[in-house]
Amino acid sequence: MQVSVSPAGKTLRILGSSGIVLGAGADAIVNAKFRKPIHESLEGYNAANKFKEIIQTKLGTAIGEKLVEVAPMGSTAGAKSEDEVIKARWSGLAKKGHDTLLECQVTFGVYGSDGTLATKLDGKLLTLPDGHRLWDNTIVATTEPVLANAKLGDPTSRMGMNITNPEFTVDEEKVKRWTADGGAILKDRFEQAANAAASAMFVDLGLGDDAVGHYTLGVLLMNKEKHQEAAEHLAKALQLDPNLIDASNAHAVNMAHYGQLNDAIATAKSLTEATPDYAPAWFNLAYWYAVKKKDAASAQPCYDKAIALGMPKDPSIEKAIKKAL
Repeated sequence: MQVSVSPAGKTLRILGSSGIVLGAGADAIVNAKFRKPIHESLEGYNAANKFKEIIQTKLGTAIGEKLVEVAPMGSTAGAKSEDEVIKARWSGLAKKGHDTLLECQVTFGVYGSDGTLATKLDGKLLTLPDGHRLWDNTIVATTEPVLANAKLGDPTSRMGMNITNPEFTVDEEKVKRWTADGGAILKDRFEQAANAAASAMFVDLGLGDDAVGHYTLGVLLMNKEKHQEAAEHLAKALQLDPNLIDASNAHAVNMAHYGQLNDAIATAKSLTEATPDYAPAWFNLAYWYAVKKKDAASAQPCYDKAIALGMPKDPSIEKAIKKAL
């Protein structure tokens, strides 16, 4: 998906998508046993159009003009090089009144043994017709809360495979989570992840403020171990939306990663007091008490509460509690 923006003319064009649909993400799932039910649950659902609508809403608000879809880059057959075709396209778009081009490649699917749905957006902003790069970033968004036991790094790598070639090797119960009710949960989670990625791009481009966008950027920066920058985005997200509980939770985990464990625990405890049914906060408290503080007495009730609320069991927490006892 590519977006051409002309700030001078207050116009924005979404260039033709290369046919990316959620089914394309599912096609990358190599386990044929689960491909069919996922495809069937998505019959009639066009994820590419849904993502396009989200992009239009996020960027169109800032640009202030109706978005118009135009043809994508044509075939490179017969050209001396792909470079030649790209430059000709830039020149052609400039002649039509465009002075910048925002190019986005979106990949999405269900990944890893946990069946995590993720959206990856590779974007770059170029001036036309010279192709000078003004901005570029890779934004990965999931709908999963941030946990204290997760390793820092590219979230897609944490899932155990390359996002461009995911494998789906989960049990049937986890597949049923996505395919139940005609894929209702899958569609909802996809739209949440697409919205998060688009919101993060919106914020990162400097087009305005958005709580979800700042939250998504904060998590990405935390995973890059840029904790101070992450804290700034997470604080901004909470300033814009004090009720964005996932941002408060991520803020606590980020603090723990750069040496402010007591502050992280205090933040998580306040979350459990304000929202007793928010399982990630209980889980993170259990992890910090057991693994970091060696305090089994404090960890056990937090862990029991997290499990009762549906969090998965964690061997590192159980081992630390047993050792401390």
